[in-house]
Amino acid sequence: PTREKDKIMDREKALRKVKKGGFALYGSDTEMFQIIQSTFTGPEICSIYILDMLFLPVSVVVRKKSPYREIYYKALARFLESGLRVYEDKKWHAGRPPCYGSEDTAPVALEA
Repeated sequence: PTREKDKIMDREKALRKVKKGGFALYGSDTEMFQIIQSTFTGPEICSIYILDMLFLPVSVVVRKKSPYREIYYKALARFLESGLRVYEDKKWHAGRPPCYGSEDTAPVALEA
């Protein structure tokens, strides 16, 4: 059984435990990726396995028979179809740090 104070810890401490191995972490990928990129080596970045977080779909709550219902739905459809959501995701969420190979990569000789 874990103590209550062991369930929540700061990101840096938690990522140090992940780096040692045998520890899983659940958190916002944007915040984690910034720390991972500055503290992990190339092979360590490649060895990290990332699960997608809980998917929360975009929705708008509108009262029944509201005159604004159709306006909201059309605006939301336009927002999704135009690619604006994808653009904003890329702008505000850091991507996974690049993986440039690992230590177990073997060199290959090229012949002419």
